[in-house]
Amino acid sequence: MLALLLAVSLLDAGVVAAATADLASTEYGLSKPGLREANPLLQTPGSRAAVKLASTAVVLVVSRHLDTHGHKRGAKIMRWVAIIGWGGAAAWNMRQASKR
Repeated sequence: MLALLLAVSLLDAGVVAAATADLASTEYGLSKPGLREANPLLQTPGSRAAVKLASTAVVLVVSRHLDTHGHKRGAKIMRWVAIIGWGGAAAWNMRQASKR
């Protein structure tokens, strides 16, 4: 377990933090009247959590694979794209919720 914790990079932690912020801000926004989830596959909290967990795992596993197979730049780009995308989605969610 300690080896796994030590193997986690700061960018990996950033990916998890951005995914968590996106999911939490989505749930917060949906608690406001008048806001709704546009994606028909993500209508329940369970489905939203499952999709976010799976997509986060895919980013982490694929970026780790790229890292270990000599594609460090590609792995770093993948992590940053996830952080920026999910971080931006969280900011958007909070902006929409603050209007209500």
